[in-house]
Amino acid sequence: MKKIVTSIFIAALVCIPLSSFSQANLKIGYIDLTKIMEALPEKDSAAAVLEKETKEYQSTFDDMSGVYNKILDYYQK
Repeated sequence: MKKIVTSIFIAALVCIPLSSFSQANLKIGYIDLTKIMEALPEKDSAAAVLEKETKEYQSTFDDMSGVYNKILDYYQK
């Protein structure tokens, strides 16, 4: 039993330094997302769809704001 515990302890001592050396080669990369997005061919069509939907939601918001203000005025009177 003592021999097994000793061998596990020695194996752990050998493995600890190996794991610290493997982290020395850590590399971090960076990307320029704006440059990548501008290079996509679908960018123009996606921008057009986004603009169309934005206008639709803005008009819906304006309509709902108008109704809200009318109801609020009626309530306050």
